[in-house]
Amino acid sequence: MFLLGIGEISLIFIAVGILIITVVSLIIKVNIKEQTKEIIKKLNEIGTLTPSNKGAYHYDFLVNGVTYKLKLLYIGGYKELSINSKTHWQVKPAKKIKLIPLNGFDLVEEPKMLIVYPHPNKMVKYINENEIVFIRPLEKCFDFYLFTNKELNEIKEL
Repeated sequence: MFLLGIGEISLIFIAVGILIITVVSLIIKVNIKEQTKEIIKKLNEIGTLTPSNKGAYHYDFLVNGVTYKLKLLYIGGYKELSINSKTHWQVKPAKKIKLIPLNGFDLVEEPKMLIVYPHPNKMVKYINENEIVFIRPLEKCFDFYLFTNKELNEIKEL
């Protein structure tokens, strides 16, 4: 009969835990990649995408004769996107708030467009400390247009 000591059992649990975390992480990365591919495919049906070598945005997106600087923003499981100012964006689940790094997108010249995915439950823009409005497609949010992966067809109307 083969008996394992506490040390060996602990190592087995650690190895299994690491394996599970690796597999889940890989599944999440594949899912993000698939969502991004679908968005890019849909955007190519609407206009012309050209990859950008700028760090602040991902594509130059030509639609209806206008070239937009396009940034894709994956927000994962966060339920709310809050645009507090041109330079301060955050996502919120139930409790913890996460600031979104802009990587210079706020400094890029207009016209600009942001695609957020997956579709959050709520997207708001702060007008001032006491007033917020819901962000709607085709209305500028400060100096850029904001769409979700579910609103891509609305881009044709710009």
